[in-house]
Amino acid sequence: MINLIVLFSNNLIIYYTIKDMISLTNLVSATDFTIFYIIIVCCLLALLAGVIILFRFMLSSSRSSYYNTFESTNNYVVDLTLKKVTRYNLKNFKDKKVFNLDRFLYYFSLLDRENFYKWLIDLGNKKGVDMYDRSSIYLATIVDRRLKSRNQRCLFLVKKVDELEKKIYLDSLKLYNLPVAESKNKTKIKKVDFAFGEIKKLYEDGYFAKGSSFIIRFKKKESASSYFNEYFLRYVIIDGLYKIFKTNSVYFYFKNEEVFEIDILDKDFITIYQTREQINKIKSTIKTIFEQYGYFNVYTYSLVGTLVSELSHDYDLMYKALNDRLNINFEERISAYLYRKEEQNNEDNMWALSTEVIKVVSSQGIEPYFKPIIQLKQNNIIIYGYCVNFKVNSDKFDSIEALKKAAHLTNNLRAIFGLCLKKSIPLYLANRDNFFAKIVFLIHYNEISLAMQNLPYINKLKEAHIIFLFEIVEFLDIENIGECVKTIRNLQVKGFEIGLLIRKGEFQINKELYKNVDFFFVDCELESNVKADSKSFVSAHTLLDKLIVYQKPIIEINARSFAEIELLYRSGIQFFSSDVISVSQPMMTPLDKKVIKRIENMMK
Repeated sequence: MINLIVLFSNNLIIYYTIKDMISLTNLVSATDFTIFYIIIVCCLLALLAGVIILFRFMLSSSRSSYYNTFESTNNYVVDLTLKKVTRYNLKNFKDKKVFNLDRFLYYFSLLDRENFYKWLIDLGNKKGVDMYDRSSIYLATIVDRRLKSRNQRCLFLVKKVDELEKKIYLDSLKLYNLPVAESKNKTKIKKVDFAFGEIKKLYEDGYFAKGSSFIIRFKKKESASSYFNEYFLRYVIIDGLYKIFKTNSVYFYFKNEEVFEIDILDKDFITIYQTREQINKIKSTIKTIFEQYGYFNVYTYSLVGTLVSELSHDYDLMYKALNDRLNINFEERISAYLYRKEEQNNEDNMWALSTEVIKVVSSQGIEPYFKPIIQLKQNNIIIYGYCVNFKVNSDKFDSIEALKKAAHLTNNLRAIFGLCLKKSIPLYLANRDNFFAKIVFLIHYNEISLAMQNLPYINKLKEAHIIFLFEIVEFLDIENIGECVKTIRNLQVKGFEIGLLIRKGEFQINKELYKNVDFFFVDCELESNVKADSKSFVSAHTLLDKLIVYQKPIIEINARSFAEIELLYRSGIQFFSSDVISVSQPMMTPLDKKVIKRIENMMK
């Protein structure tokens, strides 16, 4: 027996049977005439609602098989000769269904119906069988005739074309996030692929003045052993990205060039924090898609995002700035970057500086210059060694110190050291005056590790007699001199000698440092016409007297006249390197005969 339920506002529920409804007399007796009519109306409405629900359920069941035709688990065989389509369910291959081609096309949008059919015909006629380009896929809009809100994008991929039998084998993939059309409701922009001119105009008109801009670029790996259709990836990436952007603010643009790139403008992100979070979401989405479809071994990508307010409101200038940053991303293997104008200016400067340093290295634009160190011993003039300095062939750097400073800022210092050693040591070995002649490199204490990394690559290094020269001022603020002494001893064990450069005055430093170096290089800073009673000489002699007690060779590196050389020679100094003896030269040439004669006369 069928029961009817009537629910009143006072929460009273009354059950009626069909028999009770037939017995109107009993019903009238139970209530007054007005309530009787209310009950009749409610019953009729309830019956009508039930019939409608039942009808829609039956209709849905009868058409569900057609709607499910386009699941991503299906593939299709299109027989153009017989004009039929066979659907195979990949989860259950026995679940096969055959459609008339016209019936199959009926579920496409009106525009896609004609274009999709033409695409099939072209495939059958071998006009679009290239599996590596856009012609091997088709993005269609599937129309649900019951509910327009269930219209959906479906991506068809060509797997094979049988030319003889006129059969086309397709896979399908539902794209759940791609909208199907542009809504008339302006608050819900559902268009995806906008034209370049359309976006550029909106950008320069200020539509995105408080928004963000993103560029995502993909590159195929050279080591990739298999090919994946980039147009397929393009659609599934957008399908994934669309759901993380709000549909009422986002504009997508696909380049039709060889560059595989997706440009996105969104007026909804107005703070750096929001833009940074969106970049992280984009990265996560791409990672998920790469994992799902196996793209990690095929493509690499990079993206850059920024607030529009950080850039020019000229679209071309904006794009150039982001494009330049993308190029750096790929060179430095950065997958994502948040562009900030202030930071980028600094980075641009560093990039330009690094480029100039690399130019010097690549062109080998460093030339060594040698200044001899002479020893005056027993009325003989001996070439004891050479101080080497470097000149830079560059308009950007006026000295080796300026180049080293730039190299330090741009992490290219090791390359500079390598070039200096490579250019100077082989030249010294080939042209030195005698086998025991030394070569002196002035370097910073914290740079010694860089020199040691490059020295093993120098040919015949064991035949070189190298002195590393440190300036004493580098050790003034070091509390733990013991560590420095340990480093010096390790260098000496490896066959190198250590010099300490003292330019002026007296320095109170732990005596252990003085005891463990091999040479003192000094600049007494005497005037050119110095005499024994000159104030500068008296001051210099105080320093020299304190150094002599350590019984290390003392080398005067900047004597300004022969008078100074003679005065210091009479005071017991034997080693000199000075422009008055010989200026720095690119080749190690013999001493001038006039200089030799003058020094010989001085020693007599």
